[in-house]
Amino acid sequence: MKRFVAGLAALMLAACGGPSLNESLEPYMGLKAPYIFGKLGRPDREGEIAGEKFYVWSWRHSGSMPIHKEESWEIDDDSEYCELRLFVTSEDNITDYDWKGNMDGCEKMAKILFDQ
Repeated sequence: MKRFVAGLAALMLAACGGPSLNESLEPYMGLKAPYIFGKLGRPDREGEIAGEKFYVWSWRHSGSMPIHKEESWEIDDDSEYCELRLFVTSEDNITDYDWKGNMDGCEKMAKILFDQ
């Protein structure tokens, strides 16, 4: 019975988890940035740091609802957030990336990129 429960738990975790943003971005390294544009659309903004060009995509979904706890009301903030920044060469080849956000927000972006 313990093996059954452990196996069932492993299957449930595998079904819930998707690729990480790092895993999803690795195949794009060295390619032209427009490959990402085809997946995520045009970037929200672009800029330059120390002569290095970058593109940024931001995604946020917020939902909150008041919940009653004892004698007060609290706001249950259910925010999903992810911001991806891609660094590119002058020829628009992807050289590096960084991101910030939470698992729920970045997992959605990762799934879009992973489905090549």
